[in-house]
Amino acid sequence: MNLEIQRVGPDSIEELHNILEKCGQDMQVRFGLVHWVPAYPLHLMCRDAEVKSVYAVREGNQAVATFTIGTQAPSYYDMSIWENPGARALYVSRLAVLPEYQGKGIGKWCMDTIEQLAAAEECTAVRLDAYDKHVKLHEFYRHLGYQQRGVFRFNTKLYGETGAVFFEKILKPGWSTIGQGGG
Repeated sequence: MNLEIQRVGPDSIEELHNILEKCGQDMQVRFGLVHWVPAYPLHLMCRDAEVKSVYAVREGNQAVATFTIGTQAPSYYDMSIWENPGARALYVSRLAVLPEYQGKGIGKWCMDTIEQLAAAEECTAVRLDAYDKHVKLHEFYRHLGYQQRGVFRFNTKLYGETGAVFFEKILKPGWSTIGQGGG
């Protein structure tokens, strides 16, 4: 598979929003998880493209995955849970791979790419959260070397009591391959 990333603006978000919708439906059918049904709102994803970096992961002309990154932590994060709370970090959200492309290493490729982008931005950590009931996703992040740092519990109108598990990976200085043929 020959994958490439493309940063997209607010006017190109619908294709990526469709990936989120398909992933939400797939998680509901396969795992009984409903945290992405309905998907993250399109208008908020468009806003994110103005203040963060929203990427399409493409194989040729086909968008097969998406992720959003930025150096500002979400407002609900308790910064004291991180190994070095004041460190410059890259925060990941809405990583999604089309269901028919899952299990082919694209999620790992995305996380490797995100880590390279983080290192190129002089970040020393990559941080994210995952739905507390999505155990397979937790295993995926642990397999990639992410450490669980805490759990955040909250109530929502849509889902009732739920939670997020926080993960962090500390990056080794100077290992980025961005701009050296590896990114």
